[in-house]
Amino acid sequence: MAQTSSLKEFLARNRIDDKTWEQANIEWSVLQAIAADHGKQSEQLGDSATLFAKSIQKFEKVHSVRWRVKASSHLLEKIIRKRAEGNEKYADISLDNYFERVTDLVGIRALHLFKEDCLEIDMALRKLWSPIETPVVYKRAGDSDDLNSNLEQNGFAIKDHPAGYRSVHYVFESRPLNRKVVTEHGYAAMCGYGVRLRLWATAMGSGLAFCLCCHLIYQQLRY
Repeated sequence: MAQTSSLKEFLARNRIDDKTWEQANIEWSVLQAIAADHGKQSEQLGDSATLFAKSIQKFEKVHSVRWRVKASSHLLEKIIRKRAEGNEKYADISLDNYFERVTDLVGIRALHLFKEDCLEIDMALRKLWSPIETPVVYKRAGDSDDLNSNLEQNGFAIKDHPAGYRSVHYVFESRPLNRKVVTEHGYAAMCGYGVRLRLWATAMGSGLAFCLCCHLIYQQLRY
């Protein structure tokens, strides 16, 4: 696969070696188109993040909320690495579906102070959005058996995290911006944008603080 000067610069800047690039087996022009489209959607992604963040900030046990839109360069790097790893979800990624395949175009982080707070926050989340997957709690050595048992009884799957940090992963689906817009993906029809919310909690500092992070996945809804 021939490399243009801009591609070579991108690979070097993101520390992607030639072997990884070859294994990714994707055209640079496709990645450039995805990056350009993601840039056009950044404002709307930010609007959605603000909407979700404001809702989560109102939860009694949430201390603070921050969000970010994924940088285009990081988006392309992720696609390359996932394809090189043979991740099936990325096998047919394209301009028309990248917003469905990539689960962290937007990240929202909400800090809360005690591990046990995650149960109350869980109830608040479920009042606004319905999980479409079973929430997963990643635990580490030394975590309270009572808390893990309580989480399991509340419908969470409990797993050990390979990196040794605590996290709670959710996937919710909602449509806060369900309005008709002209798609930027080449469709002639009008479409609405739905949003899938991916959220997790990660241990912070002393282990008494957790943070909740959510990712928004845009889905184009044909009418």
